[in-house]
Amino acid sequence: MSRGTEVQRNASRIIRSYGLLEKLKPFRPAVVGTIPIAIDIPGSDLDIACEVEDFAYFEQTVREVFGHHEMFGYSYRSAEPPRAERAVVRFCCDGLPIEIYGEQTPVERQNGFIHMVVEARLLQLFGDPVRIAVLAKKRAGLKTEPAFADYFGLEGDPYQALLELAKEPDERLIQMLAGR
Repeated sequence: MSRGTEVQRNASRIIRSYGLLEKLKPFRPAVVGTIPIAIDIPGSDLDIACEVEDFAYFEQTVREVFGHHEMFGYSYRSAEPPRAERAVVRFCCDGLPIEIYGEQTPVERQNGFIHMVVEARLLQLFGDPVRIAVLAKKRAGLKTEPAFADYFGLEGDPYQALLELAKEPDERLIQMLAGR
């Protein structure tokens, strides 16, 4: 991201200067979401996914290291099948909204990570027309996953539809989605 768009460069600077990933190291953080794949719009937040084994320790840590930041908030939800136990931390650094999402699942198996990976694949496979259309849909008020689902004509829950697409090899994605 340090050599990407202006937003990516700014996010990279903030990550480094505030030591965000170092402070979250016990939780195996990963930057996810729209900024790393350059489909952010004004107001998009920087998303960081974490693997949390002990939510009390996670809460204590994030309150200690981020609690002084503007607009800090922490929320926790216990497990409610099919949703896992999770925590969300929100705050701003230098005007950039940041959202840290923690759950017990390893980051690479979390939905936010999987969504970002499949979206990046779709952007790579189908190019700028997808990026332009998704950004337009987002500016019109759609969230990222519904914007992709709408563009490709995916039926049902857009979040689940993208999880299903993530299981497919590139060749199959091209076959399934070309011409939509």
